[in-house]
Amino acid sequence: MSKKALLISCCLGLLLTIIYYFYFPNNVAIHFDSNGIPDSWTNKNINFLIEAFIYLLITGIFFSIPLIIKNTPSKFVNIPNKQYWLAPERKTYTSEMISNTLCWVGVGLNFFFIILGFIVLKTNMLRNVVLDNSIVYILLLALTVYMSIWLIKLYIRLKKTV
Repeated sequence: MSKKALLISCCLGLLLTIIYYFYFPNNVAIHFDSNGIPDSWTNKNINFLIEAFIYLLITGIFFSIPLIIKNTPSKFVNIPNKQYWLAPERKTYTSEMISNTLCWVGVGLNFFFIILGFIVLKTNMLRNVVLDNSIVYILLLALTVYMSIWLIKLYIRLKKTV
């Protein structure tokens, strides 16, 4: 389920990137200072490529984690109760458990960028392009809480040896 959710979130991000392309002005503000004033601009074609690349990169990284975990020697893995969880009879299960958790983290990242992309689009559509930083700070806080919950759940699960 987590891999499907990650793939769906990537496809949604890519679809919205395509839709947003037609609404962005030719010059897109892509970076804003602490007051919300744009300090970096790019062509909408480059913006499109950057946004698409972000979704593909996040999804690619989180899809490849199971392969990395399975092929990493146990001595290079640092998790609680390492001997228990990385025993040959449990290594595949452990790899899948960690992978599923991290896929949900990837889903959260994709949705962070989906929402951020919408905020940037709405900001670029304004006559006076100024980003409301409070929305971005709330979004960052939400992402931090979301990721923390998933990683704490994983840590608690790995602390147990059941």
